Amino acid sequence: RYDAFLSHTWMTHGRWKFLSLLLHFGWPTLLVAWALGATVAFILSLVGLLPLFASWEARAIDFDEHIPLGCWVMLSGGLATWVGAALFPYLRCGPSHICFLDFLCIHQTDVSKMQQGIRSIGHYLAASAELHVLWSNPYLSRLWCVFELAAYRKL
Repeated sequence: RYDAFLSHTWMTHGRWKFLSLLLHFGWPTLLVAWALGATVAFILSLVGLLPLFASWEARAIDFDEHIPLGCWVMLSGGLATWVGAALFPYLRCGPSHICFLDFLCIHQTDVSKMQQGIRSIGHYLAASAELHVLWSNPYLSRLWCVFELAAYRKL
């Protein structure tokens, strides 16, 4: 049983597929990393360990104050998000996902095993809880990709 069947076209560069899967499966980790980074910077700024190097003059009715400003929360939140994105593929937290990816699940050198795997694609689709389409511009121009969509829809 597969959690997801990954449908994609080989015409699209792998980095876009990787980024798509990283954001799909890793967004909770990225959100936590951002929140932790921003919170730490906020607390350090609040207690005076990080300097606030600018100020903004706020004027309203019966209020005229200079409000100190710093970019630490935005910088550390963004940096923490990038660190979370770099580390997420190596973290063992959260549920593990078992996905079907044709390159890994269908034999690539033995022609008879490859044909057997291709003929069994309907069984792989039926055994998948979800179909994840890694869409790109050439996706719908590829007959095999349209076949995967139609076969999954039919099942």
